[in-house]
Amino acid sequence: MAHDVNKIAGLPADLGFGDLFTMDLKYDAPVQANAPTNTTVTPEYGGNITQMTWQTRGREKQSYTFKYDYINRMTEADYADISNAGAVTNDRYTEKLTYDIRGNIQTLQRYGLNSSSCAWGQIDNLVYQYDPYNQGYNPYNKVYKITDYSDASLGFVTQSNGSAYTYDVDGNMTADPNKGITGITYNHLNLPTVITFTNNRTITFLYDAGGNKLRKTVINNGTTLYTQNYVNGIEYKNNVLEAIYHREGRVTNIDNVLKYEYALKDHLGNTRIMFCDRNGDGYITPNSTPEQSEITQENSYYAFGMNMEFGAWENTPSITDNLHQYNGKELNTDLGLNLNDYGARFYDPTVGRWSGLDPQSEKYTYTTPYGYTLNNPIIFIDPDGKDVKPSKAFLGSAYGRIFQDLRENNSAFGKAIAKYENNKNFNLTLGVDNAKVKAAGAGAVTESVADKSTIKISANVASFYLSSTTVPGNSNYRFSSVGVVLVVAHEVIHQKIALTSKQEDDSHNTFNTERQSLVKILSEYSEDNKLGLSSESITALSFAGQQDSKEFKNYINDLAKENGTAYKEEKAKYDKLVSNLIYEKKN
Repeated sequence: MAHDVNKIAGLPADLGFGDLFTMDLKYDAPVQANAPTNTTVTPEYGGNITQMTWQTRGREKQSYTFKYDYINRMTEADYADISNAGAVTNDRYTEKLTYDIRGNIQTLQRYGLNSSSCAWGQIDNLVYQYDPYNQGYNPYNKVYKITDYSDASLGFVTQSNGSAYTYDVDGNMTADPNKGITGITYNHLNLPTVITFTNNRTITFLYDAGGNKLRKTVINNGTTLYTQNYVNGIEYKNNVLEAIYHREGRVTNIDNVLKYEYALKDHLGNTRIMFCDRNGDGYITPNSTPEQSEITQENSYYAFGMNMEFGAWENTPSITDNLHQYNGKELNTDLGLNLNDYGARFYDPTVGRWSGLDPQSEKYTYTTPYGYTLNNPIIFIDPDGKDVKPSKAFLGSAYGRIFQDLRENNSAFGKAIAKYENNKNFNLTLGVDNAKVKAAGAGAVTESVADKSTIKISANVASFYLSSTTVPGNSNYRFSSVGVVLVVAHEVIHQKIALTSKQEDDSHNTFNTERQSLVKILSEYSEDNKLGLSSESITALSFAGQQDSKEFKNYINDLAKENGTAYKEEKAKYDKLVSNLIYEKKN
């Protein structure tokens, strides 16, 4: 699968223009030619993105090839530059990580331009220490020290390498010697109100009662450098209008006039390109001289969100940078703070950790409350610092859209999963694996939670594998929307049975105990989407895939008696009815 993100069409071909920015996401079909020459691409079937390739008009292609561990934590983001001739340059912006059992990062290696040697190479070699007593194990989630064993001053820039962080009783960081922060004061919402640096420097924040930021004041040795006021998307710097932000970008002062400056974003909401038709000719013209370019800002990011540094039209000096960058969140660079403000918490992309506890940590008891997006920042986002959400890349798939729609809008589906979704043992995996499904002769396959050899994680993790929306064994047909709903709901109910009853045998003979949940889900979906499915059709669908169960055989026998037909004849009628409901011919 591949997705083109933010493609701009309709530009005049005679001027040689292409898209300002394109992105290609690969899942189960990565391209070896777009990977570093020292990396072998591996397809992913569980929804993880295997490869991300992007290009800004006027530049050559850039690419990340990702690797994950057995619980979907990203372990490598292997970078490649790809010339127009197909030549590959390896590892300029590569990141590699290891984790402990709780998901705390143990080591992080990052590559970039080494400012000391003026050459590409390792810029960060970070080792995280969580145990202040050196007991040889980690009873904590709060990072005690981070030591950089590289000789570069880029990336994780430290003023006191290996010095200890401190925290308050609520788990909020109160001192960061690496940034020269000597103290942080928090309000009752655990939001920072005063950040104090060495040499009598401070940043103060003012919030309303709901925790919305109203003002930021930066002071150096008693002198106010500037004040930023925030009013519902409008920002004033020193009481002068700086920008009016909207969904597609902002209005800001460009060439001494307020103009529209538009943003192109990727699947994670990251701002990639800012552009403005500065001369009013109806076209966007890049220029390698930043002050003349109509691509006014360009951002590319490491896997965990730190900005890459490179030249060309990275920004236009006379235009104030749009600091709403990674995930669309404001990057606070003042006094070397370099933290992204998500609302409920601040995030440090140089170390891949939050500065405070997750306000909804009770939902994620199986992982560290300081970890960012379950350590999979390629497919997950955290919109406000409180909750992990699937990115548009997952929700853009047929199964992802249906799953999210059912989860949010179908009360029967919500009740079916409510008993276990917030359970720490719940780790549902939706995977696409045609070979596995075809071998089972089914539309989807659920793996038993007791089958440790298959799951490779623990007996508490449940997975199910879907075929692609193409019907196994017949590429001319695909699942209808009802068919996709049926597959997702059927397999999720299997997980409910397995995770709540702890039954070793999760065959269809146990499924009938929850079959009415499936009936309610299908009924509500039909009503909401005005499909007009009859009660007979819904009942028939609820038995789909259960031909091996006693209940299904009893159901067909009852129909045969009622209609005065043979079992075989009634079964054939049933198969035809269900096939017509869940399959449709491709256009």
